[in-house]
Amino acid sequence: MPSVDYVVVVNLLPQDATKTEKAFVLDVAHESRQTILQSADDAQRLVKPGKPGSKVVVWDAERWPGDIVAYLGVPVELKRLNPGPPPPPPSTTIWGLHMRSGGPCRDSDFECVRIAGLKAAKLTTENPPETVDRLVAVGVPAASIVVRLFADLSDRSVKPAEFCDWMKLPIQLFMAKGVRYFEVHNEPNLPQEGLGVAWLNAPGFATWYSAVMQILRRDHAGVKVGFPGLSPQPNVTEWLTACDSVMRSSDWIGVHCYWTDASLMSNPEHGGYYQRFVARLTGKEFIITEFSNPSPSVAKGEKGKQYKAYYQQLPSSIKSAFCFISSSPSFPHEAWADEIGDISEIPYNVK
Repeated sequence: MPSVDYVVVVNLLPQDATKTEKAFVLDVAHESRQTILQSADDAQRLVKPGKPGSKVVVWDAERWPGDIVAYLGVPVELKRLNPGPPPPPPSTTIWGLHMRSGGPCRDSDFECVRIAGLKAAKLTTENPPETVDRLVAVGVPAASIVVRLFADLSDRSVKPAEFCDWMKLPIQLFMAKGVRYFEVHNEPNLPQEGLGVAWLNAPGFATWYSAVMQILRRDHAGVKVGFPGLSPQPNVTEWLTACDSVMRSSDWIGVHCYWTDASLMSNPEHGGYYQRFVARLTGKEFIITEFSNPSPSVAKGEKGKQYKAYYQQLPSSIKSAFCFISSSPSFPHEAWADEIGDISEIPYNVK
């Protein structure tokens, strides 16, 4: 057969292709005006004399008897008729680590960040502002650091103005280092964090938080005030309703997510706990200020693998996510490094 002076592309459907499958290939081939056939002999005959670049696009090659590629004897591209849904876009969430609780960070805490290649970190005001310099040195920009305004409010009532006075100097010093994101307190829906004393209920916290937010914005230009992560408790629905207005007024929303089995990482009651916040407060900036698998029966190496998968699956609505915790005398099953300073497998499996 004489050659032709153009590139020939033929789409070869399996002989048992359905009308739906043929319609799918027609959509693919129509724009380029490519030929669609169900005869291997005809496809071979048309492609063979074509210019370099000519080929048979074989759809679902395994549905042909024998080796269809060898039978054709011409250039072939293999494609699938049912490729499944397109993969989700890669996560844009910044991977971070909640740094040490129970005192200032140690060398092993920073080494965990370096090993895992993380680009965000969360601190409490237990740490001196110079901690920012150490984090920047291991690759964490100051703009990606969140600082939790820490105070023990478990058994005392503290007025918003008094709380802000305690935090005034730390905020100034951290902001001088380039930090802008501050989380106001922690899990206020728990008695050990103030519920029943510092505030009687969710509306009481909403009033307290609103006053704190106003003072912080007045006294610290450029501050980004974050509503604190709630503990995943049955009372969260009540708190979402009572705090709706102040959450919408916040610069960002903190969320806490936990699971004890890998199968629960996306479950809306566990690793996917953020979903109820995102669905309710569309358009806000969300930060997972704590997440982990706290189960003592799960090995640290396995936890590291789960954390990497969790970071990767987070949607673009989550700005950053902080795994709990680099080290802590109170939470050894979650700590990336122990109290001696030995580093577990977690950061090595996250990187």
